[in-house]
Amino acid sequence: MKIKIPQTIKLSTNNPFISGEYEPPPDKSISHRSIIFSSLSQGKSKIFNLLISKDTLATVGVMRDLGIKILRKKSTFIVKGEGLKGFKEPENILNAYNSGTTIRLIAGILSAQKFISIITGDSSLRKRPMKRIIDPLSLMGAKIYSRKNGLAPLVFLPSKLKPINYKLPIPSAQVKSAIILASLFTDGESIIEEPIPSRNHTELMLRHFGVNIKKIDNFIHIHPPTKLHPIEIHIPGDISSASFFITLAALLPNSKLIVKNLGLNPTRIGLLACLKQMGANINFEINEYRLGEPVGTLTITSSNLKSINVKSDLIPSMIDEIPLLAILATQAYGITVIENLSELKYKESNRLLNTYLILKNLGAKIQLIDDSLIIEGKKSLVGNVIIDSLKDHRLAMMAFIAGVLCEKPVIIKNFNSTQISYPSFLQDALKFCL
Repeated sequence: MKIKIPQTIKLSTNNPFISGEYEPPPDKSISHRSIIFSSLSQGKSKIFNLLISKDTLATVGVMRDLGIKILRKKSTFIVKGEGLKGFKEPENILNAYNSGTTIRLIAGILSAQKFISIITGDSSLRKRPMKRIIDPLSLMGAKIYSRKNGLAPLVFLPSKLKPINYKLPIPSAQVKSAIILASLFTDGESIIEEPIPSRNHTELMLRHFGVNIKKIDNFIHIHPPTKLHPIEIHIPGDISSASFFITLAALLPNSKLIVKNLGLNPTRIGLLACLKQMGANINFEINEYRLGEPVGTLTITSSNLKSINVKSDLIPSMIDEIPLLAILATQAYGITVIENLSELKYKESNRLLNTYLILKNLGAKIQLIDDSLIIEGKKSLVGNVIIDSLKDHRLAMMAFIAGVLCEKPVIIKNFNSTQISYPSFLQDALKFCL
């Protein structure tokens, strides 16, 4: 059944619960990287179960504009990589639309080309900080021009890159990946120091394409290859997408959810660690490894939760799930403190401020102090309000999850932004709790 995603949705539930088995949509982070790395390889790669969303299709579009042939058969993609030196000068400005992953990762490739290129995005993406990639890429020899304060559009002039020894000032997989991709075009070893680990899909996958990349303690060592070899990729389910319904299963009475084909990369499961600390009835097991990625099954049932203090070193492993942790905290016994959330300000919206405002408007007892959220739990969420997601896909879905818990109806505006990362969200929700 194909469901048209409404721009505005009115949510009114009556004691819902979640029960059954569920396979989440394909992992978005791995989907982006699959297309990009396959384009860099020499030959045909086949990608199974690629996420079809606005963000991932933005990456497909940019690689096609750079001369890469990509054939789609439903959710299977065949990418004819042209090697490290096979990209063509684009005829038009490249468009990443809303995708920060697209613009930042591909910036690492554009920095090394012998042609001029320009990449931009929608109004939201043009407000997001790009100086964080411009600085290290410029140290490598890239010639990059931007708008004031390092904002897109970004202009890349022909450059010859050199290796770098760089300490990441913030835990960011996108910044790290941009540097790693740029380092593939140099003539020597690059070393990236990562004081706080971020998601490591780039490092895991590139090894299977034949790149000599190793992590020793906090240091990532990259040796540029002569070429990347094509491979087959089977993408697991996205833990960030699954987390919406995992949250509901923990909070709604008489619920039991079994999540299958779930990516369980240790750098992505911070929310699961928090749920365990909060006393949730949750278990997961690894069934197999795909290109170094652990994949398994998770089971969660209704739980009585207690408050926790979430320290900063856990934040990178759950950066996309912080709004859901805030919802969980509203229903836990005690006061939950979530620290060091400054990075949430630089998402599709100021996700830190807007998470606070949404939950406060729904009746939660919540404070925003500096970059921390302080949430007093076991407070009923009332509803009877209109929530504007501000076209931030994760806020739209977060508002939906919170709305299910509310005593009165909630109206969510710009709900169709869910198509950016989880086009089938409403369809899955209808199966579970409406």
